[in-house]
Amino acid sequence: SAKLVAGLAGDEAKAKAVVDDLLNTAFVHKLDPAAACLVLALSGQVMAQRGEIRRKGAALISGVAKIAADAELMAVQAQTVLPELRRMAVEAQPDIRRAAADALGALGDAAQSEIVGFRELLASDSPAERSGAAAALGAIISNLTAEGAFQAAVEDLVIAVGRDEEDESLEGNIMLLGVLGSLPSFDPFLQRVMPVVVVYLGHPKVGEAGLATCTVLARGLVKKAPAFVYNTLEAVVMCPDPKARRAVVDLLVDLDSDDSKALLLILTFDPDRDVSRVAARQMQNFGRPTDPMIHRAAVRTCAAQPNAATVKFCVKYASVVLPLIVNRLQNNPERMQTWGLLAMLLPEATRDCRPHKEEFIKAMGVVLQGRSALGAEIGKFFASFSALGQESELLDPVVASLGAERVGALALVAPHAVQHGIASGDSKTLAALAQADSKSLGKDAESLTQALVNLQSSEEVAEIVGPLDLQVMKQVLSKLPQSAEGSSRVLAEACSRPDAAELVPEMLPLLLYQEDDVAARGLATLVKACPDAVLEQLDVFAELSNPLLMRSDCLTTLLPVFLTGVTTGVPSREVACYSLASACELAEVDKGIAMKMAGAAVRQVKDEADPRIRLALLFVLRAGLVAGAKAMAASAQPAIVRCLSDEDEGVREQAALICEPLAALSSKPSVLLNTACETENALPAVIATLKGMTVAPTPEVLQRAKEVVDSAPAKYAAQAKEAISRWL
Repeated sequence: SAKLVAGLAGDEAKAKAVVDDLLNTAFVHKLDPAAACLVLALSGQVMAQRGEIRRKGAALISGVAKIAADAELMAVQAQTVLPELRRMAVEAQPDIRRAAADALGALGDAAQSEIVGFRELLASDSPAERSGAAAALGAIISNLTAEGAFQAAVEDLVIAVGRDEEDESLEGNIMLLGVLGSLPSFDPFLQRVMPVVVVYLGHPKVGEAGLATCTVLARGLVKKAPAFVYNTLEAVVMCPDPKARRAVVDLLVDLDSDDSKALLLILTFDPDRDVSRVAARQMQNFGRPTDPMIHRAAVRTCAAQPNAATVKFCVKYASVVLPLIVNRLQNNPERMQTWGLLAMLLPEATRDCRPHKEEFIKAMGVVLQGRSALGAEIGKFFASFSALGQESELLDPVVASLGAERVGALALVAPHAVQHGIASGDSKTLAALAQADSKSLGKDAESLTQALVNLQSSEEVAEIVGPLDLQVMKQVLSKLPQSAEGSSRVLAEACSRPDAAELVPEMLPLLLYQEDDVAARGLATLVKACPDAVLEQLDVFAELSNPLLMRSDCLTTLLPVFLTGVTTGVPSREVACYSLASACELAEVDKGIAMKMAGAAVRQVKDEADPRIRLALLFVLRAGLVAGAKAMAASAQPAIVRCLSDEDEGVREQAALICEPLAALSSKPSVLLNTACETENALPAVIATLKGMTVAPTPEVLQRAKEVVDSAPAKYAAQAKEAISRWL
């Protein structure tokens, strides 16, 4: 104690001498409280000076904190030295920063109040301050005695690193993880933290801190979980960021294992010249690649997402890679990444060296034996066979080794494979062809159409028609026979396509020529999915050779489209009217449809100025009345009466013809007959009304009708007398 007091009271030289003596003293017993307080006071005094003595003052604190007898008193006295330690921890000199961090760590809970300040310094613009703050925080956090304090601090840190890559304290946080990662207490967090930090390899905001921390974490984990470490690093090797790939080279060299060398070997083929050059230079230090090293690298390339480096590697070491690929695909044909690697590798290999082409052709025969369908990635792989050209001496053995159901797998290899697939007529083959590249099927649309017509199941047809290219589908429809039994199935499935609206001009005429339930369902699907497209093609319904329209259910399906045309005039009100009237002549119309037709015609004809449209509407009205729209007779009669005096002769003649069904339904046929007698061209209307009436007219009206009949020209006399004779 006397020496300590002398050091405190003396000059700088005396204080330095006392500090040196204390640092060289081996303490056997705990330091009493008074002596510990004097040591802290002396340390604070020398740390305020300049030069090497400051580092020694911090080192003295580290030593005395471990042997102080009264920890609580020590914690209180420690507050006097914390400000100086805080400044020293972020100074430019690394040895000063390290000594201060050690001292803060030795003080433990007594330094806990400094955590907030150092966390703020993690975002400092000064590299020295960031590094010092990370070291100081690591030392303090690792020595906290409260239960769960260390775990909570690590959890918060991991969340902060993974949350925001724009955070200003990102680099400092990663530095701190590197400090903590070297501690045994951090072992439970290694596997969780390493993937989070690996993401920042080569990141511009992190710099060398990412590599340094990853190295610490990898060293701590590689003996306990090597597969995890190398799988994590493999993701970096395969990532698109060249800065990250460049950074991982140094980490792989540091690990110096067979697995790290295998990943390093892949990087020697990196498309980035800087990465490949550095990796190649490091590989030279290990000597020539060994077979086990190549094999390890090949296994990883087969399992990884393909990129430029893995493809170049596979081309270089094709004799090692190819058996691995074949084996993986035989064990699990659904490995899309492996198929993707082959898709990229094949053009490279076939372009670079002939022997690899033959190997790939042979491998194809082996792999395809187990295939019955193709996924999208596998289809892309076969598309790359275009690089093979038309070398049938290589392709024929492969085609010959496949059954008809699997030839779809080679659809894109050569034209004869497509022809063979279509000729087989097998639904699985055709479905595979449609999925792989349906445009190729258009090369022989006629045979494809026949194959589709021959299929007996709608489900089989759907698997082929659904994915067909639009233009190929149009080719099929152009060659589809009208009367073939299977045509309805093809048309019905075409109606379910997403692009059915674009096929309506080709489909609708063919569909109306059918007459079975399958075609009826297809028509309903088409009208529901794209009514506007059907409306544009209303003129096809005006033809009388549409067997499907003989079905009342189909007329019910189409009625909304017809009425839309009648009402809106799209594409033409005249066409819509005649099409609807023609459809009614074919089908057995129920009273509900008849009512809607007659009602629409009555409403439209009242105000229609165009005589052609009035005439067309009368055709619809007549069809509705003939079908039995009795409830519409009362509202239709005034419209017909007006049309009997219409300025247009065609309208007058059609109105006269409508008098027959109207008279049969009318509750006031005598009024209708009386009005007909008063019209300018009375005879046709009177004859039609007399024919249609089901009850006798009043004597007065009958007398007026007889006068019209008696004055009929000779050519109408017999017809007129026959019409009135039944009521005389």
